[in-house]
This record gives sequence, structure tokens and C-alpha cells, in this order.
Amino acid sequence: MGDLGSLSAFVAEFDVYIGGGLGGEGLSFNVGVLPPTHFGERVNSDGLSVEVGGVAAVVNATLVGWSPADSWRMGFGARTGATQNSVHLVDNVLIRTGSAYQRRVVALGLRMNGQQISEDAASFSFYAEPTVSYLRFERGPTSGGTSVAIGGSSFRGGSLYRCRFDVAVVNATYSSEHDELRCLSPMRGAAGDSVVEVSLNGQQFTRSGMTYVYYESVVVSHVVPSAGPRAGGTALTVIGVGFAAGRDYRCRFEGSPEAVVYATFESDGTVVCTTPPSRCGAGSCTEVVEVSLNSESFSSSGVLFTFYNMTIRSLDVSSGPSSGGTMVTVHGTGFTDMARVEALCAFSEGVAVASYIDETRVRCVSPRAL
Repeated sequence: MGDLGSLSAFVAEFDVYIGGGLGGEGLSFNVGVLPPTHFGERVNSDGLSVEVGGVAAVVNATLVGWSPADSWRMGFGARTGATQNSVHLVDNVLIRTGSAYQRRVVALGLRMNGQQISEDAASFSFYAEPTVSYLRFERGPTSGGTSVAIGGSSFRGGSLYRCRFDVAVVNATYSSEHDELRCLSPMRGAAGDSVVEVSLNGQQFTRSGMTYVYYESVVVSHVVPSAGPRAGGTALTVIGVGFAAGRDYRCRFEGSPEAVVYATFESDGTVVCTTPPSRCGAGSCTEVVEVSLNSESFSSSGVLFTFYNMTIRSLDVSSGPSSGGTMVTVHGTGFTDMARVEALCAFSEGVAVASYIDETRVRCVSPRAL
């Protein structure tokens, strides 16, 4: 099965075993596109080919009415046995669907007097009508700059690619590897939906009606806790404004190299992520933490997170009664005083709140022994 709405030239490779042993009547194919809402009806397609073991079984079959939707799936059936009850085998099958119209280049000359044609001619190409069927990064901030990948059908053969967001037209490039157009979203004055269309010649645009969502730029105010060990693994709560508009959340730690990790949405003002290992030098260091709501465009608030390199060297008092209450000063290096977070002394018998003195000393009171 494959998702037809997300590819301009659908390619599905099957390596499916349906029994054992080949029958004697050869291969017969029954290929079609099945919409789940009318399962069993054949929906026509354009430009369908089927290969089995590298041998073409169906080549560029043209069926009218091809218009992929996100919910469409490709169905494939084959009989390889002599009778209906025979065992069947389908192996190494390649299915392709795409545009029925291939790019055609023609000569363009001039008849200045309406009679004789010029000896010289230029080349003009006709291409299939393009269609937009999906956007990758289908939302982004009103500040613009999101790299939007646009997929659909019949994007090949263009000479001047453009994207249009409502009335704003921007340059686009064609990626043959992914069969997609790519462009940067323009700035927009307010949050809201924008219809995205594409042109292959800078003039005629598609009429597919795909929607791109603009949201207000997010702001990060602070992170809790504001520091953690260099090994990473700290559950970090990022506090800010405007997080609810997202769909694919990330935290970015701007070290060298930068690290991007998955984030979980909790509320309009809170997302949570886990810190990666530090990538700075041997001692403590700070990195800027930013948030993305679409995994591509990040905030620019400049909030810092500190990676510390803490070491315990000694205690001024190393014993005390089981009833607790012993004042203990911990000596070491790399201690950090963090706002909004209580530091703790972790005894194997329990924990106690620690008071920060300086980067080499903290103080706490031993708890009652269990």
C-alpha cells in the first residue's frame, strides 16, 4: 500500500509472498487505485506501469480522471496459479503512476509577413498541467523564512519556478531528487491561512487550493531548570508564549555543532524536551535554547542553559546521628546557583535542600536515617 496524495509520481515496491510455487498459466494483472470510501470501485489513473522482476507487464497505461487525494491507496492483485485455488506468488513488483502527458519540445519560428517562416527557431516546451497535493512544513511564523517543500504532480519541465502565497510571489527551485518545489515563505502581517500555488513558467499558476498556516512568532522567556550536567538527560521545561499553534515541536541547543531534539507540547506557554550532551569544552558552558513549532523555523529569544561539570571533593563533617540534623558543607567544583529550582543533597537515606554558598561550596542538613 502507498499514499498517493503525497507523491507526484507514485512508486511502490512490493516483495510479497502469497503462497508457494508458480502455476503454469503465467501472470495476469489486476491493478487499480482504490479510494477507501468506495472500496472495490476502480478509480482511473494516468500513466500507470507495472514491472515484475524487471520485466514490464503494464507500460504507461493511460486511464482518464487521475486526481490524487491524501486518502487514496494503491491496490495490486495478481494470479500466478493455474486455478483460483492454486498457490500464488507475487515478488519484486514495481508500480509507478504519474502524469499521462510527457514534456514535449517544439520549434518556435516567426512569420513576420504571415507567410514565410524564419530560418532560425527557438525551442518552446509544453508540459503537463501541474497540481499541488501536499506541503511539507505547512506552517510557519509570520516573520517568514520557512523552507516549504511543495509536492504534487507534473513539476518537471518548468523554466521559471515560482510559489505564490495568496498574492505574494517568491522564487522557487525544483528538486529532481524528491520531485518537489522548494521556496521560502514570505513575511505576512498577521497570523492566518494562506493559499499556496505554484507556477512552472512564472505566469500560469495551479489552482489546487493548498493552505499554509501562518502563526505569530513564538517567544521563549526562560527554561526550568536553567542548568544541568554535561552528560545531558535533564528534563527541560521551556516557558514562553504562543506554543499552541505548532504541530512538530523541537528544541535547539546552539552549541558547536548545534543539537536539535524532539519536544513535547504541554500548553500554550510550555513545551518540554530533554537536554543533549554538551558539545563545549571541558568546563561549564552555556548554550542558547530556542523552540520550533514546525521543526524548521526557530525562535530567536536567546535564553541560556548552562551545562555544568560538577565534582564533589570532600565534606567538612563526614558523620552524624541517625536522628539527623547534622550541618554538612560539601566542597567541590562547578556548583551552580539556579533560580526557580531547589538544589538538593541526596543522601542514600533521603534528600535535603541544599544552600548554595559559592561555586565550590554548598551546605545542607542531614535527614533522619531510615
